Amino acid sequence: MSEDQRRLVNPRYLRVSYMGEPVAQKLLGVVRRAVKSVEESNSRGLILDLTRTKCALSWADRIKAGSEIAALQARATRPIPVAVIVPGPDLDPRKLGTKAATRRGGRLNAFKSQEEARAWLRSQ
Repeated sequence: MSEDQRRLVNPRYLRVSYMGEPVAQKLLGVVRRAVKSVEESNSRGLILDLTRTKCALSWADRIKAGSEIAALQARATRPIPVAVIVPGPDLDPRKLGTKAATRRGGRLNAFKSQEEARAWLRSQ
Protein backbone atom coordinates (compact mmCIF):
# COMPACT_ATOMS: atom_id res chain seq x y z
CA MET A 1 0.00 0.00 0.00
CA SER A 2 1.41 3.38 -0.96
CA GLU A 3 1.91 6.20 1.53
CA ASP A 4 -0.89 8.20 -0.12
CA GLN A 5 -3.38 5.34 0.19
CA ARG A 6 -2.66 4.96 3.92
CA ARG A 7 -3.38 8.65 4.49
CA LEU A 8 -6.85 8.47 2.96
CA VAL A 9 -9.45 8.41 5.68
CA ASN A 10 -13.14 7.89 5.04
CA PRO A 11 -15.34 10.16 7.11
CA ARG A 12 -17.13 8.36 9.89
CA TYR A 13 -20.31 10.28 9.08
CA LEU A 14 -21.23 12.31 6.03
CA ARG A 15 -22.61 15.74 7.00
CA VAL A 16 -24.89 17.55 4.57
CA SER A 17 -26.29 21.04 5.16
CA TYR A 18 -29.57 22.15 3.63
CA MET A 19 -30.50 25.84 3.46
CA GLY A 20 -33.61 27.70 2.41
CA GLU A 21 -37.21 26.59 2.27
CA PRO A 22 -37.57 22.98 3.49
CA VAL A 23 -39.73 21.41 0.79
CA ALA A 24 -40.10 17.65 1.21
CA GLN A 25 -39.34 16.74 -2.44
CA LYS A 26 -36.21 18.91 -2.59
CA LEU A 27 -35.04 17.61 0.76
CA LEU A 28 -35.58 14.01 -0.33
CA GLY A 29 -33.48 14.63 -3.45
CA VAL A 30 -30.65 15.85 -1.23
CA VAL A 31 -31.02 12.84 1.08
CA ARG A 32 -31.13 10.45 -1.90
CA ARG A 33 -27.81 11.77 -3.22
CA ALA A 34 -26.31 11.81 0.28
CA VAL A 35 -27.27 8.18 0.98
CA LYS A 36 -25.56 7.19 -2.27
CA SER A 37 -22.45 9.14 -1.22
CA VAL A 38 -22.47 7.45 2.19
CA GLU A 39 -22.56 4.05 0.50
CA GLU A 40 -19.73 4.95 -1.87
CA SER A 41 -17.53 6.43 0.86
CA ASN A 42 -18.17 3.64 3.38
CA SER A 43 -19.19 6.23 5.98
CA ARG A 44 -21.25 4.89 8.88
CA GLY A 45 -24.17 7.29 8.62
CA LEU A 46 -25.57 10.62 7.54
CA ILE A 47 -25.99 13.88 9.44
CA LEU A 48 -28.50 16.17 7.75
CA ASP A 49 -28.16 19.72 9.07
CA LEU A 50 -31.37 21.75 8.69
CA THR A 51 -30.41 24.52 11.13
CA ARG A 52 -30.26 27.09 8.31
CA THR A 53 -33.73 26.41 6.94
CA LYS A 54 -36.30 29.18 6.96
CA CYS A 55 -39.14 27.26 8.60
CA ALA A 56 -40.08 23.82 9.85
CA LEU A 57 -41.53 21.07 7.70
CA SER A 58 -45.28 20.61 8.04
CA TRP A 59 -46.47 17.57 9.97
CA ALA A 60 -47.53 15.95 6.68
CA ASP A 61 -44.09 16.59 5.13
CA ARG A 62 -42.40 15.13 8.23
CA ILE A 63 -44.37 11.91 7.85
CA LYS A 64 -43.71 11.80 4.10
CA ALA A 65 -40.00 12.47 4.56
CA GLY A 66 -39.69 9.80 7.26
CA SER A 67 -41.45 7.24 5.07
CA GLU A 68 -39.36 8.10 2.02
CA ILE A 69 -36.09 8.03 3.97
CA ALA A 70 -37.00 4.55 5.25
CA ALA A 71 -37.62 3.48 1.64
CA LEU A 72 -34.19 4.85 0.63
CA GLN A 73 -32.58 3.02 3.52
CA ALA A 74 -34.31 -0.23 2.52
CA ARG A 75 -32.81 0.03 -0.98
CA ALA A 76 -29.31 0.77 0.33
CA THR A 77 -26.69 -1.97 0.25
CA ARG A 78 -26.25 -1.68 4.02
CA PRO A 79 -27.91 0.06 6.99
CA ILE A 80 -27.40 3.83 6.84
CA PRO A 81 -28.79 5.69 9.86
CA VAL A 82 -29.81 9.32 9.30
CA ALA A 83 -29.58 11.95 12.06
CA VAL A 84 -31.30 15.26 11.37
CA ILE A 85 -30.27 18.45 13.19
CA VAL A 86 -33.06 21.01 13.38
CA PRO A 87 -33.30 24.46 14.95
CA GLY A 88 -34.31 24.01 18.60
CA PRO A 89 -37.88 25.31 18.32
CA ASP A 90 -38.52 23.11 15.25
CA LEU A 91 -37.86 19.81 17.05
CA ASP A 92 -41.12 17.91 16.90
CA PRO A 93 -41.93 16.47 20.34
CA ARG A 94 -44.18 13.91 18.62
CA LYS A 95 -41.30 12.76 16.36
CA LEU A 96 -43.67 12.17 13.43
CA GLY A 97 -40.90 11.67 10.85
CA THR A 98 -38.93 9.36 13.13
CA LYS A 99 -41.99 7.25 13.88
CA ALA A 100 -42.95 7.04 10.20
CA ALA A 101 -39.44 5.85 9.33
CA THR A 102 -39.33 3.35 12.20
CA ARG A 103 -42.68 1.83 11.21
CA ARG A 104 -41.15 1.10 7.81
CA GLY A 105 -37.89 -0.31 9.16
CA GLY A 106 -35.85 2.91 8.83
CA ARG A 107 -33.32 4.43 11.20
CA LEU A 108 -33.97 8.17 11.49
CA ASN A 109 -33.94 10.58 14.41
CA ALA A 110 -33.95 14.35 14.93
CA PHE A 111 -31.83 16.40 17.34
CA LYS A 112 -31.08 19.97 18.40
CA SER A 113 -27.29 19.63 18.27
CA GLN A 114 -24.57 17.93 16.30
CA GLU A 115 -23.23 16.33 19.50
CA GLU A 116 -26.60 14.64 20.16
CA ALA A 117 -26.77 13.49 16.54
CA ARG A 118 -23.27 12.01 16.64
CA ALA A 119 -23.98 10.24 19.94
CA TRP A 120 -27.09 8.64 18.44
CA LEU A 121 -25.22 7.61 15.29
CA ARG A 122 -22.51 5.96 17.41
CA SER A 123 -25.21 3.84 19.06
CA GLN A 124 -26.56 2.58 15.71
